[in-house]
Amino acid sequence: MQHFIMVGAGEWPSAMIELFGREKDILFFYAKPRAPDETCMNRPVSLRWVKEFDVIDCISCVGDPRLSRTLIESIPGMPWWVNWIDPSPRIVKSARMGKGNIIQPHCTIRSESVLGSHITVCGYVNIAHHSKVGDHCFLGPKATFTGNTTLEEGVFFGAGAVIQPGLTIGEGSIIGAGSIVTKDIPANECWVGNPARKLKDLEPW
Repeated sequence: MQHFIMVGAGEWPSAMIELFGREKDILFFYAKPRAPDETCMNRPVSLRWVKEFDVIDCISCVGDPRLSRTLIESIPGMPWWVNWIDPSPRIVKSARMGKGNIIQPHCTIRSESVLGSHITVCGYVNIAHHSKVGDHCFLGPKATFTGNTTLEEGVFFGAGAVIQPGLTIGEGSIIGAGSIVTKDIPANECWVGNPARKLKDLEPW
């Protein structure tokens, strides 16, 4: 039996089970369990339990980028990783991606774009040509990436946010929902608004 680990929060795990139809094979935990012994659909959700699990065949990470990285680093010797891709997205042949990614419905990934590994691409995301998305990024629903944009590792890009052409967002940064990014953003900063402005510093990625 293949055991899939998912990182999520709120209703994400059950939603992903419905989307991919793999309920019997999925094991998962929440980013922020409400209680140490919390379960969902009779499955434990704590990080402690994941670390104690003896056999894991593959893993896809969803949600918080920092938690995604923590989980992966805590489980050495993963034999393989799976990309979960809904049938509906339009992904052109020249686009490339790594491993352990989740591509939700109705996304577009255009020519010469490059996605790393362990990335969540939520529904209706549009990634334009020659864009680059680093490992462990989270792209919220209806986010838009215009041409030649770059997200370094661990970026959380909120729902409906937009980044203008040719810009870069540094590693570990957060872009708030609905924000419009009009300039390069340094690493480990939180930006919000239209146009996006710095809200606060974050812990180093």
